[in-house]
Amino acid sequence: MQHDTKVQNATTFVIEREDHTLGNMVRMQLHENPDVTFAGYKKHHPLEYNVLLKVQASPNSTPIKVVDRSLREIDGILGTIKGKFQQEVDRVQEGR
Repeated sequence: MQHDTKVQNATTFVIEREDHTLGNMVRMQLHENPDVTFAGYKKHHPLEYNVLLKVQASPNSTPIKVVDRSLREIDGILGTIKGKFQQEVDRVQEGR
């Protein structure tokens, strides 16, 4: 994590061992939060297995808080998807 010295209330997070899948997912969820002024990610090089996530929060929040909130929301969404998928698998297996 590196705080930006040029942009107020902005931080760059280095997410190790991840790629575009997580970077884009987190960026899109951050855009849903009204306390986020800017959210973007980049992957420097295909051989480097990390993503840089830059977040600027509004004055009434912090980048850490908005990222934490977005990750919790993603966790809930993925839990819902997993539950619905498992229900469908169970339904199909009962129909055999």
